[in-house]
Amino acid sequence: IEKDTIVAVKTLKGEGVAIGTALMSTREMMERDAGIAVNTTRVLMRKGTYPPMWKKK
Repeated sequence: IEKDTIVAVKTLKGEGVAIGTALMSTREMMERDAGIAVNTTRVLMRKGTYPPMWKKK
């Protein structure tokens, strides 16, 4: 993956989650522990398909 390319975000099961633009390269993604990797353009997966993983503050 190169920065500024259009990418698909998928689950481990191969389900489409979203489409967006890569904000970093594959190498940068692998080297970092946290951060925003994709600027989401379109969400494909319905809300509530999976339980929320992040806690609300």
